[in-house]
Amino acid sequence: MEISQGYVESAALASIPPVDGCSFTLLRPADTPDDARGDAYLAQIDAMGNREVIAFIDMSCGVAYRCDCMASDACPNPRDAGDEPLVKLVGDIAGDTGQLVIKQPEGHWRRYSRWDRLPKPPATQPHAVVRTLPQCGCGGYLGAPMMFDSFEEMLAYFFVVFSDVQAVNDKHAAILNGDTCCSI
Repeated sequence: MEISQGYVESAALASIPPVDGCSFTLLRPADTPDDARGDAYLAQIDAMGNREVIAFIDMSCGVAYRCDCMASDACPNPRDAGDEPLVKLVGDIAGDTGQLVIKQPEGHWRRYSRWDRLPKPPATQPHAVVRTLPQCGCGGYLGAPMMFDSFEEMLAYFFVVFSDVQAVNDKHAAILNGDTCCSI
């Protein structure tokens, strides 16, 4: 895939582990400052260096949509097409804290993580601006917090992780009885 004119590619997102040998990057409009809340595309990069768009991130609303192309006359972005996002932030993005929810295959939203804006990044991750704390259904916390250098990176991480889990579950669904498959 050619990167559309007017977009720049970020460095590979270190917070997202490789999936099927692919790394991930954000494509942002060239005229958008790094700290602005704008649109971005998430692309996966295979071992040959080929890029494929997999998500559209709308930071004005704090949501990530599944998509397979950059916006053009032939392919509107998912927000403008009326699609529903897969991942969204709940709460004021300009605020100090909120929730991150994931759209389940059955159609309902599941709270997955709390997010907190960092007042000051830790010395171990000097560019971090937000951290997440995974939550269980009862509201307790599971696992260690994760830190991200941007809200876009946080949305990208959860988009990739949950898309990969859903893909794995879909592969198993073809083999196993649907009642015995795991779901997230």
